Amino acid sequence: MRSRTALRLAATAGLLGLCACSESTAPASLIDQTTLTTDVASSSGDAIAVDVSTMTLNEGAASLTAPSLAGAPTSEAGVAGQDSVVYVRSKTCFDSTGTTVNCIPLSAVRRIVTHVSLFDIRSDTAENGAVFSGDLNRVADDTLFRNFTGASETSRTHH
Repeated sequence: MRSRTALRLAATAGLLGLCACSESTAPASLIDQTTLTTDVASSSGDAIAVDVSTMTLNEGAASLTAPSLAGAPTSEAGVAGQDSVVYVRSKTCFDSTGTTVNCIPLSAVRRIVTHVSLFDIRSDTAENGAVFSGDLNRVADDTLFRNFTGASETSRTHH
């Protein structure tokens, strides 16, 4: 008798368990996939813009004529549309033999290694009223190679 009662209880518990699993108890998503994808794409685009801008500004900080980029900021205060980005930049210059040299005169410099740190706090409000905020902390190392043909600089390569 006990074994039948235990069997019935086990079958009832199993049936209740299956019924409970068929209903979703997960909370509704607070953010949809389209919003998330757009946010990731926007963040990636901002990161690329900051990288290109940083390389351009590294050339200016090395007293080189920086290339003109459409929409590129002319100073660090305007990077990626933000006025509060704080840059800390250091550079080391090398001659054609790889020996560390003073960055002036520039005629002796063939490679410039720049270490850049960026700091900022960003926030924004989405159309649905959600507030997003975060700290921007980036460290970048940029090695600029000045490429020469004879005595003339013909191009620059960033690594």
